[in-house]
Amino acid sequence: MVRNGGSSDTQGQISYSATDQQTLEKRKNTDALLSATTTNLKEITGKQLNLGQQDMVKQIHNYMAQSKNATKTGDIQGANNLAVKAHLLSKELVKP
Repeated sequence: MVRNGGSSDTQGQISYSATDQQTLEKRKNTDALLSATTTNLKEITGKQLNLGQQDMVKQIHNYMAQSKNATKTGDIQGANNLAVKAHLLSKELVKP
């Protein structure tokens, strides 16, 4: 916004940068969740899983694939939500 013929108001630029920063942080968080989920899945490799656990592994892989696809299409919030779901399920599998 230009006031009285003066310079433009930088408020819009600040919020734009904040939005970019939030997007970057959400992407980093999503990547970290997917990485931790992969680590959890590696931890159960070779273990005997019951049918319910096998279904959980399939669902985890499904969520991870959907998360990666959402990131590619620019749906950062959706990607993060799916990564959280995958990670929570993977934590259930590695519980002692």
